[in-house]
Amino acid sequence: ADVALHERAGPQLLAECHKLRAELPEAQVMVTRGGDLGARYVIHTVIPSHPSGRDPRPMPAPQAGDVATADEAEALLRQAFANALGACRDLKVSSVCLPAMGCGCRGYPVEVAAEIGVQALKEAPVPYCEVRFWETLTFRKWVQLTEDRLEGCEEGDVRDALWNGKSLEDWHKEQ
Repeated sequence: ADVALHERAGPQLLAECHKLRAELPEAQVMVTRGGDLGARYVIHTVIPSHPSGRDPRPMPAPQAGDVATADEAEALLRQAFANALGACRDLKVSSVCLPAMGCGCRGYPVEVAAEIGVQALKEAPVPYCEVRFWETLTFRKWVQLTEDRLEGCEEGDVRDALWNGKSLEDWHKEQ
């Protein structure tokens, strides 16, 4: 998600990231402007790789010390979700779009990352949260976990909350 985000947002996003901070500690967040994304803000966070997604071959000693255990990785993913959603609250945003953090190249088991994400969204201080998925297995697992736990919303709810009661198409015409 990071590479796709930076490609779409344009070079000013990366420049702002480098200006604000050389390195972002795991699970901490940094807020930048949205660049060419059409979003007011981008909330950046870093999560470690989960050991279940790691290459089973032995690692060189210098890199082996940087690897999180499964419990550490999962705790940092929980903290990253909480910090990102907390930043949304502090910015007083009415909606947020998140990638399904941990479900891609970081190698978290989909069930684990989805469980952590669903719980974070259930406690989210943001009225409307949208999660983006890059593949079907992850999407299906999130749907399965959300069916009984999160309130769904109808198109009218979204329209009223985000687009001043208009269809998305009509809202875009006015922008």
